[in-house]
Amino acid sequence: EHARNVWKNADGPPVIEDKYCTRSPKFNWTYSIPLAEFSSTLSRGGFPVGQVSSVESSVLSDSPRVENLLVEDEAGLKMIPATEIRRILGYKEVKSTWFDVKLSRGTITFSGRGYGHGVGMCQWGAKGMADAGFSYRDILKFYYPDAEITRAY
Repeated sequence: EHARNVWKNADGPPVIEDKYCTRSPKFNWTYSIPLAEFSSTLSRGGFPVGQVSSVESSVLSDSPRVENLLVEDEAGLKMIPATEIRRILGYKEVKSTWFDVKLSRGTITFSGRGYGHGVGMCQWGAKGMADAGFSYRDILKFYYPDAEITRAY
């Protein structure tokens, strides 16, 4: 992920495609929550909603990650930042903002990828590279291609 999409005015490493991270047990995940519990949890978290009739996501323009969840109830459409959805529902439940969301039969289901913000190094990817024989320098250069490795003492 681009650092600027996670932290305001942040610079970070370029976005890379990490085939080694697919080994993570959290690479693909699903979380389902009953609609009534979803509504009450959002309301307790500071985003009051009534009877939810639809849920959709809007993604960032330069990323597959969700920027906002669009929740419609009898009062209209509400935009809730995906980062707030993670905070309110729980980071262990909605593991990243890279998800699809579906409302079906009184249940909201999030189907996603990854665990965390997506900026920088994937620990499982680094382990996969190490297991494949890459050195720590190779691993750091892969995840942080613009960085220089220097002695600090």
